[in-house]
Amino acid sequence: MSDEMLLWAARWLGLAGLGLLIVSGVGGALLASRTAPKSGFLKGRTFHYHRLLSLIGAGLFLLHPIPMLLAKSTTGMRVVNVFVPFTAPKQGFVIGLGVIAAYVLLVVTVSSIYMHRINRSLWRFLHYGTYLVFGLGLAHGLFISGEFKAGETLEFDEPEKLLLLGMAFVVLLFPMWLLQAGDGEAEPTFVIACGRSTKPNNA
Repeated sequence: MSDEMLLWAARWLGLAGLGLLIVSGVGGALLASRTAPKSGFLKGRTFHYHRLLSLIGAGLFLLHPIPMLLAKSTTGMRVVNVFVPFTAPKQGFVIGLGVIAAYVLLVVTVSSIYMHRINRSLWRFLHYGTYLVFGLGLAHGLFISGEFKAGETLEFDEPEKLLLLGMAFVVLLFPMWLLQAGDGEAEPTFVIACGRSTKPNNA
C-alpha cells in the first residue's frame, strides 16, 4: 500500500474514532439528563449503544497512528514517537497533542471499565478529562498536515477539516443546549463510559 493510502487511512481512522467518541459523549450526557426519560431515546438501549460506541471510538482513535508508522518514508515516524509526546521528526507539536489525547483517553476508558472499584468522586474527576480529549483531538486533527507537507496551512476546503469543524461545533454547543433545555442536573461532562456511570433513566 502506498504512503498516500496509508495516510488517508490514518486520517479517517482518527476522524471516525473521534466522531464516535463525541456521539457517545452526547449520549452519555443525555443518559444523565432529564431529557432521556422524556424522549424514550432508543427505547432503553441508550446505555448499550453509548458503551459500544465508546469502545469502538476509543479503539479507532488509539489505532490510527499505525498507518503513519507504516508510511515511514513520508512521516519519518518510529514507534517511540507514538508514545513520547513532541518527539516526532515532522509536525512534532501537533502530533504531540494527539499523543497526550491518547493517554488521557486511556485513563478515562480504563477508569470506566473499573469504575466500581474506584471512588465515585475520583471517577467523576477523571471524566473531566473527556473535555481534554476532545479539545486536543480536534486541535490535532485540524492543524496536522494530512500529507505531512512542511509549512502547509490550515485548509478548510478539505472534507476532513470541515468534519472536524462540525464536531467542534457539537462539542461547544451541546452543553449549552442541555442547560437551555433545563437539564442542569446532567453530568457536567461528556461521559465516555465503558461501565455504568449512573443508572440510565430509560433502562
